[in-house]
Amino acid sequence: MDISAIKEAIKRAVSFKEIAEQLARVEFQQISGSDISVINRRIKKLGSPDDLRVAYLGNQTIEPLPDYVNVRCAREGLLVGDMSVPIISIFRKY
Repeated sequence: MDISAIKEAIKRAVSFKEIAEQLARVEFQQISGSDISVINRRIKKLGSPDDLRVAYLGNQTIEPLPDYVNVRCAREGLLVGDMSVPIISIFRKY
C-alpha cells in the first residue's frame, strides 16, 4: 500500500488499534524520520494503558530513539510508555 495513504489513515485514526493496523501494512523502512515523529505524537495523543515501559538514560543524542521504538512497537501492537533521564541528573543524586 502507498505510504501516503497510510499516513492519512493514521491521521484520521481514532484509536491506537487503528494506528497499529495501518503500521502493520507498511515496511518500517518506508517511514521517514519526520513521519515517525508525527505518528508517535498521534499515538501519545490517543493514549491508553502501556503494554511496555521503557526508561532511557542518556543525553541529547538519544532524542530520536524513543520515537522510533514507540512506532516500531506500535507496528507490533504494543503501546510503549517511555521516560528519558539525562545522565547528569543521576550523577547529581549520588
